[in-house]
Amino acid sequence: MHNESESTLYTIVKIAHHVERLLSVVKTAKDHLTMTMKLLTMLRKRIYVLIASAIVVFIFYKLLSSSVRDKHIPILRKVFALGGNIVIYGPFVSQEYGTVQSDHSISLVTHTSLKNLYHLQMTLIVWQSPISVAIWTHGDITPLVELAHILTGPCAGHQSISIFIVVPTSVLHTVHINNINYDQILYPTATTCSQRSIHNRLYELRAQQPELNYALSDLPYPNNYLRNIALSRVTTSHSFVVDIDILPSLNLDEIFMNYAHNHPKIAKSRNSALVVPVFESNHVRVNQWTMERLQKEIQANQVRPFYVMLCPQCQGPTQYTSWLERQKKDNDRAVDAHQVPYVPGWEPFIILRTDSHPKYDERFKQFGYNRMSLICELYMSGATFHVLDRMFLIHDGLKVEEGFHAEKDKELNNNANLYQEFIQELTDKYKTKRRC
Repeated sequence: MHNESESTLYTIVKIAHHVERLLSVVKTAKDHLTMTMKLLTMLRKRIYVLIASAIVVFIFYKLLSSSVRDKHIPILRKVFALGGNIVIYGPFVSQEYGTVQSDHSISLVTHTSLKNLYHLQMTLIVWQSPISVAIWTHGDITPLVELAHILTGPCAGHQSISIFIVVPTSVLHTVHINNINYDQILYPTATTCSQRSIHNRLYELRAQQPELNYALSDLPYPNNYLRNIALSRVTTSHSFVVDIDILPSLNLDEIFMNYAHNHPKIAKSRNSALVVPVFESNHVRVNQWTMERLQKEIQANQVRPFYVMLCPQCQGPTQYTSWLERQKKDNDRAVDAHQVPYVPGWEPFIILRTDSHPKYDERFKQFGYNRMSLICELYMSGATFHVLDRMFLIHDGLKVEEGFHAEKDKELNNNANLYQEFIQELTDKYKTKRRC
């Protein structure tokens, strides 16, 4: 009996111990549950804050103009080309860029270094259609980044422009961006946007590069690479690649669009290269260029065909004499184009359909054969050439022998050898009997 009592007591004590442990576990679980609920409550509040913040950011993002949204922090890309790395800042694009869509729209495509960038201001005045420009530079690019923001931001107005800043990595250690005045960029004053202010900025940048494009020490100027970069952003049906120091005649873009609308068979053809005659003068920046002014300046011996004194075959096939005779007729007549035969060595400035525009061969750098290589490829691929009426270009300055850099002849010879290899490659590619 006594043993049974002890056994019962022991069992009760053991059960009590287990109950105590169970209660302890329950209490611990309750404490953990309470803590978890507190954490969930805190987390829920934070989620609400994050959602609210995201909504505010989204609204602010939408309220900003697309030009500021897309460019406030420019895209930085590295691409492999020219035997090494190239760093590209951009594109910086205005709000209007990419909104022009039609079968006869046109973009001006150009490239430059800081030395010649000042030409862009006059081009922006006479050219109302989209412009895409690639700028080759090195060193402190802060002023250039600021200018790109200003030209494509609120100061752009209805101007449609895209800007790439291209830097060689061989001098990347000298590149830096600091102290950008974003208040001035986001909220520019009338003074910031004035032609005088932009003029001053352009000439300050010009002072940073005293050398000519082709005379930059150990930095071969990659003209064809820059052309391809600028072309990559074009959204219009047609592209017009020119050099930065060549100014379009007044309303050239509007005249072309009317021509393309009235002559869709030629303008829309993938095999049509539309040639725009180019002249040269020492008085380019005096006034805007109209057909009347061109004719008067020619009569006064102040204007002549481009490169006529140094390389007649480079532009001669454009047939300037017959073109000028046609322009003397009624200015109100419909704009037309006249087919001319290709001649080896010709390097006209041309308008092409964007979707069939060949890439420029990026092996050609510095002076010679860079544009000619594209004209040759067009010819060997079966293109026909048509010289447009009522449209022309003016090069800033007469071409004279003493105006070239010291290494011109050496570069010309090097590119001439490359050009022969290039022609053979085109022969194999297009299986044609045509020869450049």
